[in-house]
Amino acid sequence: MQTIENSMEKIAQKVEVTYTPAKVDIVGLASLKQAVDQVCKAYSGLVVTADSYKQDKKTAAELNKLKKALNDRKIEIKKQATKEVDQFADEVKAMTSELDGVVSQIRAGINAYDEKAKAERTEAVKRRIADLCSEAHVSADDIEWNPSWANKSATWPKTEREVKAQIAALQVKYRQYAEAVKAVTNRAAELDLPESHWVEMLNYSPLSDVLSQMGHYKEDLAQQKLRDAERRQRELDQTVIKGNKRVVKETGEVVAQVYHVRLELCGSKEQLAKLLQSAKDLGLEIKRL
Repeated sequence: MQTIENSMEKIAQKVEVTYTPAKVDIVGLASLKQAVDQVCKAYSGLVVTADSYKQDKKTAAELNKLKKALNDRKIEIKKQATKEVDQFADEVKAMTSELDGVVSQIRAGINAYDEKAKAERTEAVKRRIADLCSEAHVSADDIEWNPSWANKSATWPKTEREVKAQIAALQVKYRQYAEAVKAVTNRAAELDLPESHWVEMLNYSPLSDVLSQMGHYKEDLAQQKLRDAERRQRELDQTVIKGNKRVVKETGEVVAQVYHVRLELCGSKEQLAKLLQSAKDLGLEIKRL
């Protein structure tokens, strides 16, 4: 079966054009040129004066009219000489436009097919990535997608090598993160601090910075606790309990209502020690019964 290309080429070769270069015989050209030369020579170097202004203006208009008449005649003769060539060019242009429409339609179909095939390759690669990540216990969402993996020219061995390289890097990253979380958790337990905030900081700060900030924060808490204890002690030193009221020693001003509560507490020695310390930190008076 002959191809469209061969068929169209044979049809195009059958088109024969007999072309005879246009020959224009101009009668009186020499006389016309001589007349133009004489006019140009007569008015070359003309100096416009007040007396000749109106006539010179009229002369310039007549010369422009002559120039336009010559140019119009040239265009008319040229158009007649190339009429058949222009008709052929228009016919060819119409045929090529028709072919362009068909080519555009076919190209649209090819592009649609390529996009569909690319989407199918993308899904296939993503499924394979999900399998590889599942086997390696890493998240497929952490794999950085390479658009070239969906190209027709991409090969599975090359794509898998690149994906596995990322998986290996993620495994190292996960292991380092787990170790960092453990270090932060242990340090939080040592400093008696809640761990969630500090573990969250690992997402945007290195471990060394997090541990350093934990130590500084604990020191700040201790200093603040000391300042609060000193302030409460000063307040206690300046007041006294009378009945169910706490009053300022010097003025007798009532600063707080005092409640007496008897409690029986049960817990470990460590729990009770922490409770007693918290009560003292709050300025509560505790008496053993």
